[in-house]
Amino acid sequence: MFSTKDILPLTLKNLGVKRQLAVQTIILHWPDIVGNDISLQSRPTSAKNGVLFVAVKTPVWGHHLSMLKEQLLAKIHDYLGQKLLADIKFYAGNFSNYANSIEDEPKFGVKLRSVTLSNAQCMEVKEIAHAVNDSHLRYRLQRVMVKDKKRRSLLLQEGWHQCLTCSALCPPEEKYCTSCAIDNSRRRREEIRRLLADAPWVGYIETNSCVPCTRTEYMRSKQELIQSLLYKIDPNNPNTIDISTLAMLLFRIMPENVDHENIEKTLRFIRRNRYVFAPRR
Repeated sequence: MFSTKDILPLTLKNLGVKRQLAVQTIILHWPDIVGNDISLQSRPTSAKNGVLFVAVKTPVWGHHLSMLKEQLLAKIHDYLGQKLLADIKFYAGNFSNYANSIEDEPKFGVKLRSVTLSNAQCMEVKEIAHAVNDSHLRYRLQRVMVKDKKRRSLLLQEGWHQCLTCSALCPPEEKYCTSCAIDNSRRRREEIRRLLADAPWVGYIETNSCVPCTRTEYMRSKQELIQSLLYKIDPNNPNTIDISTLAMLLFRIMPENVDHENIEKTLRFIRRNRYVFAPRR
């Protein structure tokens, strides 16, 4: 009996579908790859630019699995038979939004078997599998691809749609898939940090008028900038611009209101918090 790791390196080495099929294999066979305990607490949702995005039930589990990242990557690559991923990003998410939850429904298997692929889809599967000489491997490859295409068709019937940025599917209420949504949020936070670096006193309403964002994104960006300055500033010999910027961020004061008292309060804040929080990696 052949496993997925027997199929992928032999059949997809020179095919453009290699990475796409590998990602779907990870999603479909996650419990087999990481084990039942971890699969009950986490679910892969998508991959982009060599990064696998995995939803976890709680931030605690996200932290725990981050510590096991290298082991998980090794298990994934061993299952696939080759290295296709560079990193894994964990985030707390609502599992009810993901395709795996639909697959957990008792009737999912029945629904999946009832899906009929179009002639074009069947031809695509046959054309890709035709490159495989070994009949057993070709059969296994066709099964994986047919299951993936049926799964996508079923999700589309359930109201899922294609992400506005890429080809991944996302729930009816979302515009972007997980990886694209994370990328978009990251870019917005970068813009917010640049804005706050230039105008540290602005609040959420003013920021949102310049960079449309959620309040959570604003607060996270502000905290990231505060932490960056917190570890950059030497409280015994502070840079005037940096310490003034931090004071304006902390107390939401205009440049003309940065006085000796506010600088002293900021220095006390630095000494009190410098070693409380570890810097972000």
